[in-house]
Amino acid sequence: MDKTLSDEKEILEKIKDKFKYEGNIQRAKRVWVFINDKDELLTCSKWLKKEGFIHLSAISVSDWLEEKEFKLDYLLWSFQDKILLVLTVKIDREEPIIDSVTSVWGNNAQAHEREAWEFFKIDFKGNKNLTPLFTDNWQGPPPFRKDFDWHKYVRENHYNKNNERERGYYED
Repeated sequence: MDKTLSDEKEILEKIKDKFKYEGNIQRAKRVWVFINDKDELLTCSKWLKKEGFIHLSAISVSDWLEEKEFKLDYLLWSFQDKILLVLTVKIDREEPIIDSVTSVWGNNAQAHEREAWEFFKIDFKGNKNLTPLFTDNWQGPPPFRKDFDWHKYVRENHYNKNNERERGYYED
């Protein structure tokens, strides 16, 4: 076995044995794991934390409009093994609900989930503080969703078609 990838292979095999998830080693110190069932996120997260992935660096959301789903990537770090594990799960875009991982990673998860809620309107079950971080008085649809036309929103809410300087923002 290649010594440089032995830790990565070991953690990936443990995950495959315990959860039957697919995964791969992207490169040294980078492991990707794909959860098939969103209801297993919390169980897997608790187990991974016990395995040394004690830091949640980020939760990244990708909007797959045509597939009608969101892809959530949980970036987990093991300080001991110096391995970044990306835990990926897909959820339905029309009913974007998933368990919160605040019970596992605390306030760090809280901030990341609030951001995903604010920009994509993903409901994190169990997160008691899904309140805006950046858009206090926002009245529009979730601004990071691909079907949100921010050009149109800005024209309608912040420009005046009758103002000569702002007329260029409107289509003829």
